[in-house]
Amino acid sequence: MLTSDSAHTTSVNEQTIREGLDAVRKTNDERQRRALDLQRTVRYEQQAVTQWRRRIQEAEEQLRRWRLALSESDARLAEAERELAALAQEVRDAERLLTGAERGPALVASMAPPRDRAAA
Repeated sequence: MLTSDSAHTTSVNEQTIREGLDAVRKTNDERQRRALDLQRTVRYEQQAVTQWRRRIQEAEEQLRRWRLALSESDARLAEAERELAALAQEVRDAERLLTGAERGPALVASMAPPRDRAAA
């Protein structure tokens, strides 16, 4: 048979246990909510990272295409400049033969590429 002191002690112990269990449940519920929030955050950030990586890859591919186009254009420009310089030399030579030195410089200067005109 329980005495009033032991009954009171049992009641206090049960209350303490209930409070402890409630605290553990509350903490556990908070952890579960936080875990769900973190899972959502992880999924969102994974999608964001994937999207940024895709954008970077597309930009790098576009940059490669532009560099190729620039390289090809540079090559065509250099070839055209060489051909123009050769043609200008042919005109100078022809002018010297046909009309002498008087008309040659003006005609050649009009045909020379821009950087050659500055020197002429």
